[in-house]
This record gives sequence, structure tokens and C-alpha cells, in this order.
Amino acid sequence: MMERYNGLSRLVATVLVLLLLMGCPSPGPDPDPVEGGTVSGTVKKHDSPVDYPLVNATVALVNALLVAESPGMTPLETLAASSLYTAQTNNDGEFTIEGVSAGSYFVHAFPSEVDAPTVLPGGDTSRTTIEIADAKATSVNVVLSQQPSTAARYVGSAVCLLCHDGVVATDVSDYKKTLHALVYRAPDQISSIQDLSDLPGANFAHIYFKNGNDSDNTSLEDEYGLHISRAEYPMFQLANETDNYDIWLGFEEDAAAYFMQFSSPDGTVFSERYYVDFTFGGHGLYKERWVTRVKSDGSYDADPAGNDSSYYILPIQYDENLQAGAEPFHPYNHGNWGPPSLNDGPAKAPAKNKSFDLNCAGCHFTGTSLTRDFNGLYHADAANTTDAAGIIDYDGDGRKDEMGIGCESCHGPGSEHVSEGNRPKLVLSRFLSAERDAMLCGRCHTRGVGKGVFTGSEDHVEFPSKGTDILEFPKPGIGYDEFAADFHTDNPGVYEDTPKHSRQHHQQFVDLQKSKHYKNEYLLMGCSECHNMHNRDIGPSLAKNNTTNELCMSCHAQWTFGLGENYSIQDEAEAVYQHMRTNGGMVSGYDPQNFAGIAIETATGGAGLCTSCHMPKTAASQSRFIHESVNDAGQPSGGRIRGDISSHIFDVITPAESQALFNSTTVNRQLPNSCGSCHNDLAGGIDFAYKSGE
Repeated sequence: MMERYNGLSRLVATVLVLLLLMGCPSPGPDPDPVEGGTVSGTVKKHDSPVDYPLVNATVALVNALLVAESPGMTPLETLAASSLYTAQTNNDGEFTIEGVSAGSYFVHAFPSEVDAPTVLPGGDTSRTTIEIADAKATSVNVVLSQQPSTAARYVGSAVCLLCHDGVVATDVSDYKKTLHALVYRAPDQISSIQDLSDLPGANFAHIYFKNGNDSDNTSLEDEYGLHISRAEYPMFQLANETDNYDIWLGFEEDAAAYFMQFSSPDGTVFSERYYVDFTFGGHGLYKERWVTRVKSDGSYDADPAGNDSSYYILPIQYDENLQAGAEPFHPYNHGNWGPPSLNDGPAKAPAKNKSFDLNCAGCHFTGTSLTRDFNGLYHADAANTTDAAGIIDYDGDGRKDEMGIGCESCHGPGSEHVSEGNRPKLVLSRFLSAERDAMLCGRCHTRGVGKGVFTGSEDHVEFPSKGTDILEFPKPGIGYDEFAADFHTDNPGVYEDTPKHSRQHHQQFVDLQKSKHYKNEYLLMGCSECHNMHNRDIGPSLAKNNTTNELCMSCHAQWTFGLGENYSIQDEAEAVYQHMRTNGGMVSGYDPQNFAGIAIETATGGAGLCTSCHMPKTAASQSRFIHESVNDAGQPSGGRIRGDISSHIFDVITPAESQALFNSTTVNRQLPNSCGSCHNDLAGGIDFAYKSGE
């Protein structure tokens, strides 16, 4: 019986094969086509020596078009929370999402509630899209960044550099050359984690303090190097006559101490000397300021251990890179100070809420804290470090402090990383979403006020903070929604154009959020795509060269110009030249390194350099190059050509746009445009500084 059944089965199979060969349809219906695609993979947290699977992590697919069109500041995280396509990982960290409609998607993962205190959302694959097709399987593996727990403590950058010297771990020793490391210095000194070798113009302003310098307008036999009087420096003139005072810059040779002294305008009453405890800036690139320590009665405090003084920025700034003919010394919050009332007595000191501690320290210190004493004085602090690595003993506790933007400012406190055998336990930007990567910098590269308060005080904390009396500051890895809700209120300094380009400095994050880099359907970009904050080998800590188009073309060669991976400089030149002609009506040749020397005094690059057009210098840290010559007071005036901080919106500002704003009745009308830095009459070029229609 079994043999007869098997023989029949073979006969039926043979008939079916013959029917198929003859082109006849097989008996029975076709199976239904598979609808949608499948995405599967794993989610792990970055660790050492291997990454570990995450259980109950959520993976969400986010439609790329929705991200590009989103009006929100956190499109990826917001859309991921409501995505139709999600899955949770199993005990091996594996996930599968089925029935996904064909299209382009970003992949966003976030840890379970159990893992959230030590693992951050996003993932190393969250910035680029994946393509989903019907009846196709796609594999994607996601790795998330860890973060320190709330128990972690700061160990100092000197400890980080013990290993990260290129022998034990990745070499980041050139961090010492970054402006983050060099923001504050003891006068004419550097610490063991600072290196000025790439900044030959650093500390140049110090010569003006010393007797006998070329600008010395005081007696040749005194300890002064410059007298800034309201008569000779009218920009230092205050409206109220009784508030006016003169400033004297001096240097005590024996003590190697820099100081400023204030006098009545008639020179009959001199204050005591206010010594420079540390310098602010002075890299030879932007500006330098000087910080002193003042008691509540207005007198200088030589000893911070008494805890009865705060730090204040002295009322003068030296600008390091100005238009020819401009005066390099400018007032800095000049009205905060006032003249002395008796010889060798205190000057009128700034109000307590104008202190450096309340307004500056939070973004520039590593492991900062802020308190207010019963006298209403504010006391900031930074993490303690070694005497060799520290700047000064800021708080008088006998140990020097990490006054600068150290490793742990971006990676989080490192005690757990060190104690657990150098396993990560740190924030690593490459495993974050672009939104959170940008927030690493955006915590400080923005402008506004913090939400932290002190009981009975209306003083605001200028840097991001939350809480009452015992303040908390945003840690690396925070998301923008939490940052804006709990820590910070935006108040950027912008022009009244559309889309409100930045006018003031340290607000690149404000620009970036308005850019196509931040929201598009192809590649989401944080700050680390373009910047390498571990060195200054390439300009302002860039990942690739920007004096050519190398940095921009690393993405746009493919996405914008379709050049592929192996293109020649001739291919690039032709593509960019056609781009210039089509989009800007430009007929100039391809010369991104400005070999032609067009407008050499003010040009930021040549024709064909992407950043010349797409990153005009709208904002100013100090330097403003102006269409017209400087006025009698040595101040630039007239139509703005550029500042010294590049816009990060990456759009092109036309002369017509800057002309329209200049013709308006609003304040701050001098919006630079993309043409003005090359086409201006400072160097005899065509004037596009702010005039349109030419």
C-alpha cells in the first residue's frame, strides 16, 4: 500500500513539473505578496573590551521626511516616541520590526527605565538613514553611549591625560592646545595641561601694562604702562559726570604682578591697586580680559581663603584682531565700576550680581558649583586638581582648581571610568544622536539665563542651572527638551532678519538648530561631524581642513555634487564653479584658497570656498570689519562687512537682505552678507558691503 502511495505521489509531482515546463498555471492560488519590510538587529551599550547587550531597550524607526519637515527642536526623539514601528530587545539585545512601509528611516534607540541612569539614547547609527523595501530584510546594529552615574566624581584632566597619551589609550594630548584648555591662565604662566606653542600672539596685550612700552603715555619712571583717560579715549566717557574715572594699567616688576588702578578724571584721587588674579582669553585671536578679586566694601582681596570676596572682570578689554586704525582697548561693562572717593581707597566696585562667579564661571569651569553667602556674595568653584595642572587656588582651600573646559566637561565626571579599569562609564559623542551630540556644545554655545535661583534674590544665574540655593548644572548627554524646560531660557543676541542670524558670540548652537544640517532627510549632524575638540591642528578644532573645501566636500561631494568617492580637484572645481554660476550668478573662477589675493585685508577665503558664502561671519566676539573707516574715537562705524564668528545656519546672505535690514528702523542693522568680505572698498574691490543692486 505504501509503495502504491509513493508511486502516485511521484506521478503527481511529475505532472506538475511538466505543466510548469509547458507554461500552464499550477493548480491553486498564488501566495499573497509580503507587505512591508523587516528590520532586525541588536542594541548594545559601548563598553570595554566588548559591548554588552541591552535588555528591554526600545528601537524606533522614524520617517526621514517627517524629520526634515518637523518644526520642533528635537525632531528625532520626539518622533521616535510616537513611531508606528518600534520593538523591544530580548535578553540577547535582539529586536525585529516587521511590516515596515517602504521608505527612508532614521533608527533611534533608547534604554529601558532600569538602564536609563547610566545609558543614553540615540545610537551610533542614528544619524544616517536606512532604506526599507517591501519583502526585504534589513539588518542594523545599534550601540549606545554610557554616562557616569550620579555617584561619579571629577578627577581632573591631568588624570585623563595620564593614559590618553597615545601609549596606553587614544592620544588626546593636543587638547592642551585648544581654547577650551587655555581660556583662563595665571598671568604669563601656563599649567601642565596647557600649551601656547601654536598661538604666538598670546598675551600680547600685557606689554601695555609695562613701563616704557611704545604706547606709554605716563611718566617714564613709574610702574604704569598706559593711562586711559576719557579725554583721549572718549568711548570710556559715561553719561553721568560723577561716574567718570580714568584707568591706569601697571606692572610691579619685583612681584611680577599686573594691576589696574582707577583715578578721578582730574587725577587728584587714586584708588588702591586691583591685581590681576587670572586672565580671560588672550590667545592672540579674539580678545583678552582681566579678572580681580573684590570684597563687599570694594577693596581688593589678596586672600580668597576668607570667603568674603567674589571675582569681577575689570572694566577694559583688549581686542586682538581689529580693522586697521581701530582702537584695540575698549570698555567692558565700564559702568559697573566707578571712581574712588579717597586716595588709596577702594573704587566704586560692581554690584554683587555682576560677579564673574554668577555670570561666567559655570560654562568655563570643570565641575563647577555656585553658592551665595550671608553677605550676598557669590562664590563659584571648580573641581580640585594638582598644583601643576591648576590655574590658581580659586576658592582658597589650599588646592588649585580646574578653571577651564576640561575633558570631564564633555565626557562627564571620570571617577567610575578610572576605578573600574578604564571601562567607559563616560559620555562618548559618536554613540549619541545628532541632537544630543549638539547639546554637548549647546549647553554653553547658546545665550540666555539659567533657571537656578537663590532665596530672597532676584539675581539670575547667567549660565544654565536649576534649583534653589543648592544648584544643579546640566551634565553632558542631556537632551534639549530637558535643558530648555529645567535649566535654561533662551535670550540670543540676533539680527532682526529672517532667520535671525546671530549677532553675538558663543551661540553657534542657536544657529545650528535653524540649519539644514540639524534637520534633513539624509544625514543629521551634531557638532562632532565638523569639529574635533581634542586639538587645534586645523583651525578652530576642525575635523578636516577648511582653508580648502575638504571639510565640506567630505559630505557634499556625494550628496550635493554626485562626485562619488574618487574625484579629482578638477572634478570638484567644475562642480563648484557650476554651482556658483547657477545659484549665485558668479562668473569668477575657482580659487578657494584665494591665491588671487582678492580683498586680502578682510577676505575669509576665495571664490569657490564653501564657507566664504555659506558661513559669513555675522557674529562678533570683538572684531568687526566695517565698510567705512573708523571714527575719531577709534571705533568702527558704517555698514558691517563681517565679524569674527562664522554663522552656523549655513545659508547665503545676499547684499539685498543686509541692505533691507540696514534701511529699516530696527537696532543692530549691520548684518554682514556673504559677498561683503571679498567685495568691499577697504581693499579697492567692488562694494557689496551693504549696498544692493550692483
